Amino acid sequence: MRTAPDSVEECVVLTRAARDKGHKLAIQGNSTWLVVRGDVTVTTTNLNSLVELDAQDLVVTAQAGVAWNDLQAVLAKADVWVAIDVPGVNRTVGSIVATGTAGPLRFGFGEIRDHVLGISFISGSGDLITSGSRVMKNVAGFDLKRLNIGGYGAFGIITEVHLRLRRRPHADQTVVIEGNLVTLLERMRDLLNAPLSPSAFELIAPPDSQPSEWTLALRFLGSTTHVEAMLKTTKMDVGTDVRVLTSDESDLLWSSLSSVATEHPVVIKIGATQKTIQKVEQLTREQFGSGEYSYSPFAGLRWCGACEPDQIKRLRSDLLPLGVPVTIERCPPNTLSAIGIFGKLRPGVDNLLAGLRTQLDPHDILAVGGVLS
Repeated sequence: MRTAPDSVEECVVLTRAARDKGHKLAIQGNSTWLVVRGDVTVTTTNLNSLVELDAQDLVVTAQAGVAWNDLQAVLAKADVWVAIDVPGVNRTVGSIVATGTAGPLRFGFGEIRDHVLGISFISGSGDLITSGSRVMKNVAGFDLKRLNIGGYGAFGIITEVHLRLRRRPHADQTVVIEGNLVTLLERMRDLLNAPLSPSAFELIAPPDSQPSEWTLALRFLGSTTHVEAMLKTTKMDVGTDVRVLTSDESDLLWSSLSSVATEHPVVIKIGATQKTIQKVEQLTREQFGSGEYSYSPFAGLRWCGACEPDQIKRLRSDLLPLGVPVTIERCPPNTLSAIGIFGKLRPGVDNLLAGLRTQLDPHDILAVGGVLS
C-alpha cells in the first residue's frame, strides 16, 4: 500500500493508525535514492510547501516533500542559496536531510547538518516534535535535530526543515590537475597547506572504459576578487600543470559527479583519511573492481557501482583493522536488509540508538532499513 498525505495533520493521523494496527511505515520522498520496504509506504511528495523565505535573515523553511532543485531555483531569484550540492537526481528536502547526503561542496561549506537550523518530525508514537529553531543557536539537552539528520527515518518522519542560507557567489571557477594517484595525493597535501580556500576539493578516478590519469579538481566560489586571487595562488603553487576549466566544462564535471550516483545501484562512503586512502582504494578495488571512485579530504572515498551484499561484508572486514567505516548511502532493499547501513557500530552506540528508538518509536512501526546493526 502506498499513500501520500496532503498535510502534516493527515500524516500524524496516519502514523497513529499504523501504531494502533501494528503496521510498518516505510518513508519515501520521490523514491529516487534509497527505498525501504514496509507494510505501508508513506511518500512526503504532497508536503511540498515553501513555508517561509527570509532572504534578509538568510533562513528558509520548507516542507519535506519540496524538490531540492525547485527550492534552489526559488532561492536563486532572491540571490541566495543553500550551499550544498547533493548526489542523485530529483531528490526532496526530506530525503537529503534524512540520509545526510552531500556532494563535493561539503569540503568548503560542511555537511547537511551544518545547514539545518531546525526540524519538525513525527515520532513513531504519532507525536509532532520540533527540535532546533529557525535561528542558529545552541540546543540544551539531547539534540533530536541532529539525531534525525542522517537517521534514515529510524527516529521519525521529517515534515519540515529550517535551512541556513548564504548569498549567492558572483564568481565560480574550477581548476584541474591530472596525474597518477600517488602524485596527485602529494599535490593534494601540498595544496591543503597552501593559503587556499576551495569550496570543493575532489580527486576523481578515470572511468573504467577510459584507463587514463586521475583528476584533482578544485572549485572556487565567492566574489570575483576572491576567486581571481585563489586562481593566481593555485597557479603559483602548481605551475603549468594546472588547467582552468571553461564554465561549460566545470558544469559538466560537477553535475556528472552528482548524477553518477543514480546511474549505479550501490553508493558507498568509506571513511578513508589521507594516510589510509591508498590502502583503502586498493582494498576496495580488490573487492569491487570496476565502478566510479572519488575522494575528498575529510569526507573519504565514495564508490558507485554494482555489487553483492557479501562483497560489502568482506570489505568491512578488510577495513576493520584500519578503523575505517563503510557506510551505505544507496542500495537495493535486499542489500540494505542483509547488511545494514552502518554495519557493526562501536560498543555502546547500538544500545544508545536502541534506547532512543524505544523512546521515539515504542511500537516499532518505523521501517528503519538496517540503521541498527
